[in-house]
Amino acid sequence: MKAFGRFLFLVLFLSGLVRADPTVLKLNDGSVIKGAVTPPSPTATEVVVSTDYGVIRVPVAKISPESLKAAGIGQQATTAQYEVRIAQLEAKIKDLEAENAKLRRAQTAGQPSAEVNPSPAARTPPTARI
Repeated sequence: MKAFGRFLFLVLFLSGLVRADPTVLKLNDGSVIKGAVTPPSPTATEVVVSTDYGVIRVPVAKISPESLKAAGIGQQATTAQYEVRIAQLEAKIKDLEAENAKLRRAQTAGQPSAEVNPSPAARTPPTARI
């Protein structure tokens, strides 16, 4: 039971780190994109940015060198960064499982599933490429 408590504490602690301020990416043409940057692999050719207007895929070649360095794009991820990403994915899985259970209960109760509001994690915003 203690191990589960420690694990739960670690997940809660790391989930607190997940809610960071949005990153500001400056592009080579002078444009600015503000949003949450999904950590790419060091060999990625594009970066996924979740903005208020949807998800945008930005080629790494279009991002200014200062923004690449500030956002840690193209650099090897640390163990702490991997732990934060794992916590993000586990939180999303938990939200989706809860929504799935809610939809199953609504369906077995004979309620139309349109009345159940999907969680924000389940809504897939439109994706745009720059």
